[in-house]
Amino acid sequence: THQIRVHMAHVRHPIIGDPLYGGALKLPKGASDELVAALRGFKRQALHAETLEFMHPITGEP
Repeated sequence: THQIRVHMAHVRHPIIGDPLYGGALKLPKGASDELVAALRGFKRQALHAETLEFMHPITGEP
C-alpha cells in the first residue's frame, strides 16, 4: 500500500486518513455536516479494495 499512498499524494489526491502522506484534511465545498463528520471521524487510512487490475503498459494484458 505504501507505493499507492506515495503516488496518490504526488498527484495531489492523498488517501483520507493517511498519517504520513495525507496532509491536512481538505473538505469539499458545500459538504454536508454528515459528510464532514464522517471524513473527520476516520481513524485510519481509507484505502480498501476487493480486487485490483492493471493493464500492462506494453502488452495491454490485464
